[in-house]
Amino acid sequence: MMEETADSKDKTANSLKDLADDNDSQLKIDSLSKLVAQLENENKKSAEEFGAQRAQMKVIYLQKEEELKKQAAEQEQLKEEIKRLQTELDETKSQLTAVSLETESLESQKRTYQDEISSLQQIVNETIDESTLLTRKNEALEAELAEIKGQSTRVEIDKDGAPLAAAGAMIQTFARKVTNQISSQLNSDSSAVSVATNTSSSFLSPTGALTESLEESMRKVNKYAKEDSEVLRSLLVPLEEEIELLKDKLREMDQEVNKYKSELSCANQELTKYKGENGISSDAIETTTPIVHDLTNSTNSTDSLLSMNHTNSQNENMKKLESSPKIIAKIGSATSVASSGVCNMCENYEAQLVAAQERSRDLEKQLCTLERYKEELSKETAFRKDMEEKWNEKKEEHKLQIQELQKKVEEADKSLKELKHIYSTTKSEVTQRLSKLDEERRQTEARLNHLQRENENLVGKHSKRSSELQSEMINLPDVVPELQEMLLRRLDDLIAAKVGQEKAEEMVENLRYEANMLREQLESAQKNQICSEQRLQSTIHNLESNLHRAESEKQQLSAQLKELEARVISLQQETDDLKLEYDKAVEARGTLEYELKESRKKITALQIDLQMCERTQKDFVQLSQSLQQELEKIRESDNQVRWEHDEDVDECHNCKAPFSVTKRRQHCRHCGRIFCTACLSHQVKSGPHQRPSKVCGICHTLLDRETAPFFSTDPPIPH
Repeated sequence: MMEETADSKDKTANSLKDLADDNDSQLKIDSLSKLVAQLENENKKSAEEFGAQRAQMKVIYLQKEEELKKQAAEQEQLKEEIKRLQTELDETKSQLTAVSLETESLESQKRTYQDEISSLQQIVNETIDESTLLTRKNEALEAELAEIKGQSTRVEIDKDGAPLAAAGAMIQTFARKVTNQISSQLNSDSSAVSVATNTSSSFLSPTGALTESLEESMRKVNKYAKEDSEVLRSLLVPLEEEIELLKDKLREMDQEVNKYKSELSCANQELTKYKGENGISSDAIETTTPIVHDLTNSTNSTDSLLSMNHTNSQNENMKKLESSPKIIAKIGSATSVASSGVCNMCENYEAQLVAAQERSRDLEKQLCTLERYKEELSKETAFRKDMEEKWNEKKEEHKLQIQELQKKVEEADKSLKELKHIYSTTKSEVTQRLSKLDEERRQTEARLNHLQRENENLVGKHSKRSSELQSEMINLPDVVPELQEMLLRRLDDLIAAKVGQEKAEEMVENLRYEANMLREQLESAQKNQICSEQRLQSTIHNLESNLHRAESEKQQLSAQLKELEARVISLQQETDDLKLEYDKAVEARGTLEYELKESRKKITALQIDLQMCERTQKDFVQLSQSLQQELEKIRESDNQVRWEHDEDVDECHNCKAPFSVTKRRQHCRHCGRIFCTACLSHQVKSGPHQRPSKVCGICHTLLDRETAPFFSTDPPIPH
């Protein structure tokens, strides 16, 4: 019995030890489960943090992709704007070439104007030559007058000689020849010279004796000769006045030539300035300089000739003879030459005026085109300014965007570095935790193996105990209470063994289940770790590729930015060049407008000269007609009495109005002809008492030198 109690005590102690060991293993399993739960929570937290970081990286990546797309679209817009600006630059360059061509055409027209000025200079030289011819003819006339004066003095000396016998007849023939020459309008100088020589030879030939009738006829002839000389003097005075008018016109032309010379010198100086400033070719300057020298020489020659003509005219007015047919002949030929010269000059002036008008029209057309081009250039400049402003705004916007992108790239680099650091730290922590988990797993596996071994040992012990019990001899007590007590003990031992067995089986099953769970959790954790590592490696690879791509795009953007800045600089230089060319074109246009104004002034001056020439031509025509009429009347008056009778005249000689009772006849006190009161409105003071006498218009022009001629409205210019 004591042995049985000891055995039962040993069994209970062993069972208690087993229970203690089971409790320790349960506590360890609980701690391991808690650690596994903590690790799972940490894995979940790390996975959630990794997912959040991944989502942030994805959002940043999408934002960067959108920003890169925007930058690409903006770059395409910038390229389109650059192309459009390039086309606009090409158009402006073509317009500038057109303007340069127009300026070249205007320079060619300027050269043509200079050629015209040279032709005008030639015309002035021709007029100067004509004036020299007139002066020579005047000198020849003065020489002839001197010869005639010598002949008249010889006649006065030889009054008492034999040649005076036929003086009356000679003088009569001389008067007839004078009248014949006046009637034939003095066609040639040679006929006049031959007549003069014939008259002088016949005048000097010896004749018969002198008689009283011849003396009376001589007196009459002298009287008529004096009257004819007065008439000739009265006719020569307006001719001299007309010559003075021509000289004044020559002086005006000389002044205009001087003005043109000053203008040409100013233009030459401006051309030299433009040559020094704008690089104009020196052909125009080389062509203008000889013209200026010719003008200076011609003006000097005209000044000298005009001074000579003035002195000669003053001498001529003092040296006119009173009666000579040669004077009339020479004056007629001179007037015909002057009228023909004036006609030629008028024709030349008309042709030049027409050409100048055509050129002015062409210049006006060119000015219209220049104004149109100027408007287009102003529009282009305004459009260009707007585009430059827009370009500058876009440039600033792009600069700001590039700066923002650079900031974002820097921030992305920083965030990427931080993510790399976080990833490295998390990776190290996860690896450390995994290593710890591996160690714990190994420890748990070792513990499980130990527990299994102990369980097996326990099972083996119980089996041995059972076999021992089976092999033992059954020594049952003989007393019933002892048997009952032993039975009860056996029942208690059996119940305790069954309870311990059940608990051990439950613990083994729980440990197996927990081991399987831990194995599955470890396998899932390993799988999740491998997946997370793969994902992290893929994300890192993607981020690195995105980073390389962003860096390459950044380099491309920086290169494009540099190209855009270089293009902007080149465009600014081109705009500056275009502005300079535009300023040059504006200056050239101003000079051309100034030249056009000067050419218009020259055209107006030429028109005025043409009008003056036409007036002088008309005056010469009227003068020739009036001279013809007056010479016819003078020729008729030689055969008639100068004083007209009232019954012989029925109408006014001037207005051809018939006389009546109300309209009475009035005699001119100088020529004796009959006029009406309206035509006989002029008065001339004559006689020692200076009494006013009514005279006709012709006699008024003959007697009063300060009034306008009867055939003209302009008064003579005082000397």
